[in-house]
Amino acid sequence: ILFSGGAAELGSPGSGSQRPCFSTNMDFPSASVEEEEEGALEVLNSVRDSQCPNNGMGKHTTCNPALPPKPCPQQGNCCGGYLLSCKSDFLEPAYEHDRCVLTTAANASLSSVEELLVGWTIKHYCSAEGCEFATKLDSDVPVFPTSVIEAKGMPVDLDLLNESEMLVSSKVDDEILVGLSGGYVTNHLDFPLGCWLSLGAWNVASLSVSMLTGSIVLVASTLWNATLAYPLVSFLSLVALWIIRLYRLRAARRLALIRDTAEVKHMVYDQLMSIPAEHVVLHVRDGIAHDLFPNSKKDRQAIVRRVWPRVVADVRSDNRVLKANKMVQGVPRDVWQWVATPAKGKRVVL
Repeated sequence: ILFSGGAAELGSPGSGSQRPCFSTNMDFPSASVEEEEEGALEVLNSVRDSQCPNNGMGKHTTCNPALPPKPCPQQGNCCGGYLLSCKSDFLEPAYEHDRCVLTTAANASLSSVEELLVGWTIKHYCSAEGCEFATKLDSDVPVFPTSVIEAKGMPVDLDLLNESEMLVSSKVDDEILVGLSGGYVTNHLDFPLGCWLSLGAWNVASLSVSMLTGSIVLVASTLWNATLAYPLVSFLSLVALWIIRLYRLRAARRLALIRDTAEVKHMVYDQLMSIPAEHVVLHVRDGIAHDLFPNSKKDRQAIVRRVWPRVVADVRSDNRVLKANKMVQGVPRDVWQWVATPAKGKRVVL
């Protein structure tokens, strides 16, 4: 942060007793043209210097009045060859009284604002949602309302902010916005490793989406131009593609039906062979349907309508299963019972 390592200089340092004296710029009567013409300017300057507080005495450096005087440091009040005070409340003379520097309180206040803006700027760049206080103007560097900064308990003085080389400020409507300078963000802002990784991933994703979108647009444009150039061929090609797709869908459904039939049939035989007793066919069917799809009534109905009739046809032609019709609770029901005994060591073929 700019002022955290030391005071900010607003003038040029001197060099001991060889330093030229500063020109007086405090509010004293100015010389008239007649006085200058009469050569009374030196006398008037002496009078001015005699009116200076302490007449420049008690300072930590001395100046050489024999050297040509130099202008008073920026924001300074000079008299008697010396820098006596500074014009702003957040400035004070340096120890050598050769320049104006920020006061300790101003340095602390400015450092707090700079630290807050650094955190907000990093959050704006590194998080997906960004910083909720950020606003963008002409550049990509975010700026933030001073009202939000003051709400954090940090009083903002625009003149003080302008003393920092890492800050920029502007006024939009009635709101003052302040943020880090573009040069500071580019050259000095220290982003964490996680931020670099997320930014890299975001750039890769953006590039991939851009390339994919460009490819889709290119293919669509090519197909559209080909359709306009060869409408009959395009129509026949579309019909052929639709027929091929329809055939593939029917083949996939047929394969799925065969697979589901084999699975349900295997479950039926497992149940019949594990319990060599009479089984009500409807109970077997409903139990298997609930085992396969406990949470989907639609899928259970599909098993009953499409798969179960094929299983029943296979079982009816299998003599290892005894088929009968009996009264169950006063209602005639089909029942199945496994009656075959496989040879020892042989697997039952379904």
